[in-house]
Amino acid sequence: MHTKAKVTTSYGKCSPIERANLIYMNYATFEVIIECFKEDLINDIQSEQRYIKRSGHGELGVRVQGSGMYSDPTESQASSFIMLDKLISDETLSEDELGDLLDCEELLYRYRTLYLMKKDYHRFNMQLQKLEPSDREIMIPFLNREKDYIQLSDEQGITIASMRTRVYRIRKDMIEELAHNLVSVFGKEEP
Repeated sequence: MHTKAKVTTSYGKCSPIERANLIYMNYATFEVIIECFKEDLINDIQSEQRYIKRSGHGELGVRVQGSGMYSDPTESQASSFIMLDKLISDETLSEDELGDLLDCEELLYRYRTLYLMKKDYHRFNMQLQKLEPSDREIMIPFLNREKDYIQLSDEQGITIASMRTRVYRIRKDMIEELAHNLVSVFGKEEP
């Protein structure tokens, strides 16, 4: 969990090369990091919306069932979660809709960071697919932590030092090209 917190709190403030390196270093778990970040964001949006609603009604935070009608707060919260999940996953919200929905600069920033993380991860995977097949055979298992330098060097019939050099070269070329593409796609602005 420490890695998730470290990645998500710093991601939006990183340069393109730092973002590419963050994905590289956390590739095996990056999809899970994105999903957890999205769920945390949705939960925080719901909390903010409940707070705003209570503040607007002058409530003290104690819910009293006054009418004879049945109400299910758990069902309402679940349907709200599903709706927010769909809105955030679709990535079709305009800036105005975002402002109305989130009504908080920190939540807007986190939404933009989530969007940036998804796009960068997609771009990283595209970059992996552009590698030569022999380089892909090395990098994908290495990034997924399925194989280490020793296993890869045995498979390739080269020394461990040669394998380290090869992985370093592939990584360096891949990160440099990816960082350039991240800048050209998103510009130099913060999310």
